[in-house]
Amino acid sequence: DKQLAVSESLVGIQLVQSLANEVDVGAILGIKQATYVGYKKTKMPFANLGVQTFLGEKVMASFALRLAQQGLVAGEKRFVNSIVLAATQLNVNPSAALCLHVQKVEQFPMEWMALVSYRPARKFYFQCGFSPSPQWWSFQFSYLLGPYKAGFNTSVHPLTGLLALFSLQTPSKK
Repeated sequence: DKQLAVSESLVGIQLVQSLANEVDVGAILGIKQATYVGYKKTKMPFANLGVQTFLGEKVMASFALRLAQQGLVAGEKRFVNSIVLAATQLNVNPSAALCLHVQKVEQFPMEWMALVSYRPARKFYFQCGFSPSPQWWSFQFSYLLGPYKAGFNTSVHPLTGLLALFSLQTPSKK
């Protein structure tokens, strides 16, 4: 059996507004372009809406709703899919944190992942995560290249194999 190869690129604009009491609200609007081997390129819009706050000195919580248009590879039929994401982060010390991510994709069971994050310096970040069902390992490295944030994320899944993601983020104007 041949595996279907796909490459995706996302381009979006992020808008964030800080409110009182350390509450941030934001939105990301963009377009995802997917190229499937043997098939044509598809462009689909997506939107993320979220809120993030601190529940104390060491605990941060966030909630997001993602709406994304999905397409079927072999046909032109498209549908809108919604994903609800929630995350809690406990800062153990200034350079280490424990995280719990929960997501519910429309028409699929709820999934969760436990993560450990480590930031030994301002320019470097490492995160390792594991989800038992479906079994999923995730490793993420990011670092600053001047004013830009570059990231590399690799994940291992028993059914899909190795997935890799490279990202480059432009600086924000705060």
